Amino acid sequence: MAWQWLISGFGEVRPTTGDRGYGQTVSGPRYAEAVKFDLRYPGQVFDEETGLSYSLHRYYDAATGRYIQADPIGLEGGWNWFGYVGGNPLNFIGPKGLEAQICTYPGFNNDWPHVFTCVNANCAGWYPSGYSGAKLKGPWAAIMNSNGAYVDDSDIVDKSYCGKVAGCDEIYIDQCVLDCRSGGNKPSKYNLFNENCMSTAQQCVQKCVVNSCKAKIWNFLR
Repeated sequence: MAWQWLISGFGEVRPTTGDRGYGQTVSGPRYAEAVKFDLRYPGQVFDEETGLSYSLHRYYDAATGRYIQADPIGLEGGWNWFGYVGGNPLNFIGPKGLEAQICTYPGFNNDWPHVFTCVNANCAGWYPSGYSGAKLKGPWAAIMNSNGAYVDDSDIVDKSYCGKVAGCDEIYIDQCVLDCRSGGNKPSKYNLFNENCMSTAQQCVQKCVVNSCKAKIWNFLR
């Protein structure tokens, strides 16, 4: 046999070649180099020289579950400068994974700005509920004091300006922002002046950031 390769994704079984090249009969196989698989958690590549996982700006130590350098964006990424997804890489992912954001869309007709929140590409904003998923379209009387509803905004994320919601506990904030949209946590009405898309998103984010720090301090003191 001139060529043989028993497939293995992790490189335990190596390709074999004939001693005299392609098309030549050989008495036994000759092993080539093992396949290397250097990918680690999302955004990371294994660095053979250091034995660590490299993620563009810093190195991650899988033995401790922490980065060995501080977060280059400082406190904007949370209070823990060395943590990776709250120490839970089996359920969460790192760069641009489960991350809460507040976004501003310039306007549906370049004259009507809209604010909404996202968690892991799950995006929604507060609208008058009579629109049944359609975007804001008036008339003005219908949005002065009407029932409200969260509507999917994933179609406008690419045209919006988004910033990460940073606090003391990233995982807590992510879930808190999602909870703002459910049950008794959301406003009962939509009002253009005090319960609109901007005020609703800002109040949600402020509450989640403050409570994440309270929870972090309380867990530390217990």
